[in-house]
Amino acid sequence: MARKAGKRRARERGGAKTVDLAEISFRCDPARFPFRTTAELEPLQEIIGQDRALHALQVGLELDAPGFNLYVSGLVGNGRTTAVQSHLRHVRPYCPLARDRAYVYSFSDPRRPRLLTFARGRAHAFARAMDDLIVTVLRSAPPLLGSADAHRRVEALKTKLAADHREKRLELEKSLGQQGFQLVDVPKGDDAVEVELRAQLDGFPEPLSQSDVHEAAAEGTLNASQAAALEAAFSEHGIALRELLRAWHSQELSFVRSLEEERGKLCAPLIDDILRPLRTRYGGAPDIDPYFDEVREDLLENIAQFVEVANAGQGAPESLTPELAAQFFRYRVNVVLDNRTREGCPVVVEAQPTFTRLFGGVERPPEREIDPASDFLYLRAGSLLEADGGFLILDAGDVLREPSVWARLKATLRHRVLEIPEADAEHRRLTTIKPAEIPIDLKVVLLGSFHLYQELVAQDAEFEHIFKVRVDFAEDLDVTDELIEVQIPRLIRKICDRERLLALDRGAVAAVVERAVRWSGRRDRVSAVFTQLADLVREASYWGRSRGAELVEAADIAAAVRARDERNGLQEERSRRMFQEGTLLIQLAGHAVGQLSGLVVRTLGSDAFGMPARITARAGMGNQGIINIEREVGLSGESHDKGVQILTGYLRGQYAHDIPLTLAASICFEQSYGGVDGDSASTTEMYALLSAIAGLPLRQDLAVTGSMNQLGEVQAVGGINEKIEGFFRVVRDAAFPAEPGVIIPRACVPQLHLEQEVVDAVAEGRFRIFPISSVDEGIALLAGIPAGSRDKKGRFPAGTVHGTVEERLRQMARGLAQFNVPRE
Repeated sequence: MARKAGKRRARERGGAKTVDLAEISFRCDPARFPFRTTAELEPLQEIIGQDRALHALQVGLELDAPGFNLYVSGLVGNGRTTAVQSHLRHVRPYCPLARDRAYVYSFSDPRRPRLLTFARGRAHAFARAMDDLIVTVLRSAPPLLGSADAHRRVEALKTKLAADHREKRLELEKSLGQQGFQLVDVPKGDDAVEVELRAQLDGFPEPLSQSDVHEAAAEGTLNASQAAALEAAFSEHGIALRELLRAWHSQELSFVRSLEEERGKLCAPLIDDILRPLRTRYGGAPDIDPYFDEVREDLLENIAQFVEVANAGQGAPESLTPELAAQFFRYRVNVVLDNRTREGCPVVVEAQPTFTRLFGGVERPPEREIDPASDFLYLRAGSLLEADGGFLILDAGDVLREPSVWARLKATLRHRVLEIPEADAEHRRLTTIKPAEIPIDLKVVLLGSFHLYQELVAQDAEFEHIFKVRVDFAEDLDVTDELIEVQIPRLIRKICDRERLLALDRGAVAAVVERAVRWSGRRDRVSAVFTQLADLVREASYWGRSRGAELVEAADIAAAVRARDERNGLQEERSRRMFQEGTLLIQLAGHAVGQLSGLVVRTLGSDAFGMPARITARAGMGNQGIINIEREVGLSGESHDKGVQILTGYLRGQYAHDIPLTLAASICFEQSYGGVDGDSASTTEMYALLSAIAGLPLRQDLAVTGSMNQLGEVQAVGGINEKIEGFFRVVRDAAFPAEPGVIIPRACVPQLHLEQEVVDAVAEGRFRIFPISSVDEGIALLAGIPAGSRDKKGRFPAGTVHGTVEERLRQMARGLAQFNVPRE
């Protein structure tokens, strides 16, 4: 009966019609579902309703060409990440490009560690083999170099060195003896001996050193001329002695080289035997064979170090200890990319794309000092290298927020070469080495909003050349039987199975569908942001379990919605209380000139609520035009400024046909201190302004929302359900004074999906919703008189809104001329 009564009240004064009940909500009949509970269904496996995006995604992922990286746009929670990861499992099931990478010491240039590339899974075994090589040399070299043959070779070299020393000495001693000088070995402690010059003089029992000559001269034992002659001789023969010592040093260096050569000749077969299986297993690649040659040469040159370390350790080691690893770091391998445990293509999701996590860096152990040349062992791969040969998924917003990341990422993708940085994002140097560049081949998938995509296209000329594939995931889907009756219920089953939630009966599924339609903002659409749906199912399962139920029912869905509204409703509750207390002024009954209640939406994160706002206008004689008070004090956004400018265009087109538009008017959102933006109040402002100009009282029981253009057409606005429900709660709190209702754009009717309480009030005639298409419809409804149309003579009829406004504007123009006020 209530709904029939509502239909009978569909007409209002002036012929204005309210919306039909069928147009203000979406109701899903549980009987349409061919199941009793979601437990009877198969869990959904596919992505719902994103065919366009999935096709673009497939093309982008499979097309192998430079620059075909992907930007995937859409709201968080609409399945884009799941879709990307699911598709990646089917693209290139095995990636031949997924290689292992390792850094090794560069014997020719220690500042430039050498890069080695291996087939998938082989680098780890190579690193183990090189560690084993160190242990093998430590165990094998000392016995070989301690053999009788090695001893004979060393003794022969020592004998030759001693003979060479004697030959050089005898040659010098012969020359010195002819001039009264000789060489003397002077002990210096610790078995050390130093060769010095001595002069043989008659009258002195022992040969004299240079210091002895000084003392004898001081004592008078030698006269001045004798002492001077000896000083000159010591100086001359000292040169010859130094030449001898240099010759000995050269002979000793030659001895060391010869000793190393002999040891090398002795150990070369051993080293070749040790390296041979490594060359056989890992050789053949252009970058590995030269490395083996350098290792062989360095081992033979430094074989004595192995002997010394082995002897100091009093025995051959069983394995490579940390101390040995530090001493022989030159032969160790740092595997920076190890694919041995991976199957298929690498797919890396980097949740924290910081500079170091993305590009890698150097991570030295902080607890001990290390040789800077060993920094190659502490190079660490970043996500870009881990994804080499596969795919890297990044959040675009996170990437852009990190210092220096975006520019370096673009350069890396453009050149397809990765440099592990020697400095961090703040340009602090981490190491003195510069690792070899790594050629990489991967696709980067950026996830972000469409708005961010537009900003990147507008501000970054390189962006579209590097990310050539855009994948747009829809934010809402068409309402279809397949979607409502099959896909959404199966999706709910999947969520329940995955998280061990209670199954839903068909009434609960219908309630979930109704909420999903509301989230979309249109009755013919369903929100594709399925994280909201999942959260609702989770909370409803909680309420079902809290009452001991085995199934989630529609009442549990309603309880979850109420609980969420209660949790997030503090700010709305405070605002409504301020209306009740009179802190925020509003008139809900009677008539007033130049005043109306507009409808606004307040957003708090993902939540929003509507509320009325008093909008006032004042008009008088002058030529300043329309003054936007919010703009004058810096509280007006660009869209609101545009809306106010449209009012001037409308007035000019409507009334300034044969009279100048001379007007001084002001418009204000009263008690608004946090800023105003958007043009959804432009019709409200126009009605208040027309009322102020003509002195026409307007109904105060009707709140208004809607934007307008210069032609007087009313346009759609956002947040229509929240606005209507917000005003409804305010008039409900005031016990429904007068005949409350709202005036909305007719274009917003498909968006209506109101809460049941509002629907019931409309059905019972306690609340009205008037859809309009033009300013004329709205002002006639508010003023209670026709808007008026120009007659054949171009005049608006008397007693109409436009006729009254035009007459008042004529009066203002004449008054302005009478007072000789210059026009601006």
